[in-house]
Amino acid sequence: MGLLVDDEALERLTDIGERYSLRYAIQLLAPSNEIAKIRNSGKIEVQDVDRAEKLFADVSKSSAYLKEWEEKLLQ
Repeated sequence: MGLLVDDEALERLTDIGERYSLRYAIQLLAPSNEIAKIRNSGKIEVQDVDRAEKLFADVSKSSAYLKEWEEKLLQ
């Protein structure tokens, strides 16, 4: 069974793929779908993608976060 994705949400995922990586954008599909299900929707909308992006960091964001905390904790 495939996923239904709103055009605006697909555009947002495309932007995310261009900014970070295609892998990260694709990985956001699963949590976006779960968030849509919580809203009792069978279609992923831009609000679902935005929420998933806030909850799950890509590799570069994760690395920056770890670097920041490493510096704070080693002081």
